[in-house]
Amino acid sequence: MASPFFIAVALLLTSGCKPYFFDYSSRAFDLAKKSGFSSQTIKTDKFLLQTFHRASPKHNNILTVYIEGDGHAWANRSTPSLDPTPIRPIGLQLAVKDDSNAVLYIGRPCQYIGQDDRRCSVHYWTSHRFAEEVISSTNQAITYYSRLNSFDKIRLVGFSGGGTVAALVAARRSDVERLVTVAGILDHKRWTKHHSVSPLAGSLNPIDYINTLSLLPQHHLIGEKDKIVPRTIFDAYLSKLGANVEHQVTVIDDYDHDCCWADSWDKLLPLLIQ
Repeated sequence: MASPFFIAVALLLTSGCKPYFFDYSSRAFDLAKKSGFSSQTIKTDKFLLQTFHRASPKHNNILTVYIEGDGHAWANRSTPSLDPTPIRPIGLQLAVKDDSNAVLYIGRPCQYIGQDDRRCSVHYWTSHRFAEEVISSTNQAITYYSRLNSFDKIRLVGFSGGGTVAALVAARRSDVERLVTVAGILDHKRWTKHHSVSPLAGSLNPIDYINTLSLLPQHHLIGEKDKIVPRTIFDAYLSKLGANVEHQVTVIDDYDHDCCWADSWDKLLPLLIQ
């Protein structure tokens, strides 16, 4: 028998009542519009994915794809949120500051979409947040937009759990010019163990694809004060990456998980495209 909590979740997700934090969607749409981005919902085999995109006069056949973090995944340490739409969409805040190329921003499954996608389920922002169907859908959205606009190369940028998705997508594409993660989770088994929380049992793990990922140029940004994704989590990935891989690591002393990536992104961007 389902627990009272999950019954309550199901009722809320299928009723006409929207939790208060659905208002955060409109803030993201406003930010995107003010920054010259157009909105598009892309239908994949499994999910509807909310995207924002902007062309660039500096078009050089490279599409930079930003993938959002986990968003509002948990109401508290033991209770999943009813809607994973990010309260502060840092991935989007990074994307709108990027005028180096054409830019595509992709929200994670069920972010911004709410009741419009009945395939949404709590486990897609908890235990299955990096499941095969999540990675496949994100990959489909990138392929759709890239082919529609004739891009030759893809640069993937992921924030936090979006870095996990970016790495897993990169491992299955042949057109990735560079992988960039910002406070990225590249070994979620070590990450959940570090925080003494339940393993992400239904999720793929980037470190398991290290042989493929080691073929890609990559740049990883880490906040020295980040307690959510501490540097030790990344070090496990780096130790397996190997010394011969074309990679860069930038550790910023005064940054934590959220601060202050978006504030200084325009200054950090030149480091990423060297």
